[in-house]
Amino acid sequence: IHAQLQLLVTQHASSPALQELPEAAVYLSRACWQGPHTAMLRTLSLWAPLPLLSALSLISDAPGANLSVRQYALRSMRSVAPEQVC
Repeated sequence: IHAQLQLLVTQHASSPALQELPEAAVYLSRACWQGPHTAMLRTLSLWAPLPLLSALSLISDAPGANLSVRQYALRSMRSVAPEQVC
């Protein structure tokens, strides 16, 4: 199931409806952070921000080595209100 979700997310990464689901960005990041599909990660600039813990997890994991993934995770963290961090 995990591989099928990654495939579907990768195939539809430019879909605005999918970009509203930040949880799907994690699948895209993990599927494309290296190799021939890294260009798809540029679409992360259009995706809804991740929740704080998901962003921290993503940036500290292997996909966080990719610049587009790192920028997305940082943008997600900046979108969190300071009151939510405590």
